[in-house]
Amino acid sequence: MTKIDFPPKDNDKKPKTVKSKIAQFHDQKSGGFDDKTGIMYEPDVLEKDYNKWLDFLAYAEKRLMKESEKTPKYDLIKDTLEKIDQIKLGEFSIDDPEHENILEKQKTQAKQLIDTVISKAIEYYQYVLAQQALKAEGDVKAIEISDSRRRYLHNALIDALRIANRYIYRHFAALNAEQLAQFEEQEEEKGHEVIDVVRLPFGEKVFVPKEVNLQDRYSVAAWGFELISEMKFREEEDRHTKAA
Repeated sequence: MTKIDFPPKDNDKKPKTVKSKIAQFHDQKSGGFDDKTGIMYEPDVLEKDYNKWLDFLAYAEKRLMKESEKTPKYDLIKDTLEKIDQIKLGEFSIDDPEHENILEKQKTQAKQLIDTVISKAIEYYQYVLAQQALKAEGDVKAIEISDSRRRYLHNALIDALRIANRYIYRHFAALNAEQLAQFEEQEEEKGHEVIDVVRLPFGEKVFVPKEVNLQDRYSVAAWGFELISEMKFREEEDRHTKAA
């Protein structure tokens, strides 16, 4: 007589499902980065995203082989740095030495935040290329282990980019009356001295192209890779020019 397997009742113990290591890794319930294990816990990430990242590694190699002259990522950063240097005090602060000192500190902070973005992009760039080498060797297990670190560096790049854009936009961009009033109120609540500066027409993304979606992880990653590949291309070009 053939045995019929009835669907289990709600109170029946269901068979244990064996998940892959990647699925187990992404099925964590707690959030945040564990600096002891090097694991970045992100419960909403699906296993298919890991495979998508393997595809991105292949994309990165192809992208790095292209010339970056038509990709003005670094030009936007240079332009932003030059504009920051040009920012001056407004009429209500122009004769105040203390406000002049505050402005110089804000300029320095803004430039340091941009430097941090570039540093994080370089770290991420180098690590993904290292993962790509593992993939070329067929070392899937090593890629799984290193993926947590890659995600951590990716998050660090995203955070640095958002912080830098937000700081420069709020302190130096031409805000509307409502935005400016809100910013000044928040600064006063923090105990910061509010100064009057001649604000410039920065976009909300400041030194990032309009087509880059700062809310999309892959868009930010692609931007970071193109930025660093462009910088490397220009460094190599300058080196050959000087050697000629």
